Amino acid sequence: MSWLSSTSQNTTENFWIRALTTTGEEQQKNRVLGILRVSTNSAYNPDPPPHKNKLVDFDKIDVLNCLKTKCKNGILVTNLTTSPRKVKKRKLLDSFYYHTYDIRYNDTKEEWQVSIDSGPFQANHIPCRSAITKSFRDRWSNNTNVLSLPLPKSITIVIRNKTPERHPMHMHGHHFEVLEINTGQNNTNNDTCKGLLSLRGSDKAFSEPIDELMKRKKEGVLKDTIILPPCGAVALRINSDNRGIWFFHCHIDYHLHHGLALVLDEGGYLFSQSKFPSDYPSCDACNKKN
Repeated sequence: MSWLSSTSQNTTENFWIRALTTTGEEQQKNRVLGILRVSTNSAYNPDPPPHKNKLVDFDKIDVLNCLKTKCKNGILVTNLTTSPRKVKKRKLLDSFYYHTYDIRYNDTKEEWQVSIDSGPFQANHIPCRSAITKSFRDRWSNNTNVLSLPLPKSITIVIRNKTPERHPMHMHGHHFEVLEINTGQNNTNNDTCKGLLSLRGSDKAFSEPIDELMKRKKEGVLKDTIILPPCGAVALRINSDNRGIWFFHCHIDYHLHHGLALVLDEGGYLFSQSKFPSDYPSCDACNKKN
């Protein structure tokens, strides 16, 4: 999550920040309070803010990426543009592909499961970073979800949510374009999802069939994290021009460690190295020498 706060050049005050977690604004216990200190020289005031238990009136403010109908002034991420000063304009490539990344929850196994391109659902097993080396092939788990991406292509990934929960989906290795968001409000039935949204036909998830949407010339806002709405869908586009193995996962740790993730194998990098590159970033979760 990120935002721009205007302080009118005032660097001596503390500013209260209140956020609602992805579980929803209806559950007041999920509110998070914090203090923004513009300068370390500003005095620290630990007293709770006035009216700390009063929820914001969503009808009276602009709400970024509000996924509820009660937000009269809601602004979706797709209404934003990326500053040209921050990134170079992205060139669409001649070859277009799309993939689906579908999510559900298995009550029996108590795990989140992922399906790639309408394949079988399975919970993801988090791989060791040394999966880039040839020696790790024999220790690779078949329960690690891998989406292989050829180089260089314009690739749209559609994430579809079959759970009534929000998921902050984060991609390593890329900033993706957000082409469209379906908030899922017409895909719910008594706090459950009716099913996975269609990509074509009269009941399609987006304003265009996926075959046309993935070729849209207008560039979407660039992000590396997007909120996947309950029972909804998002269409994201990247150029596969950064060879490597990249994690694409829910940023709620409990969901991540219980299956909600996949690995992007871009340009066939999986098991491609004879040894672990000395400059390869690592949190040392695995021994680089293995």
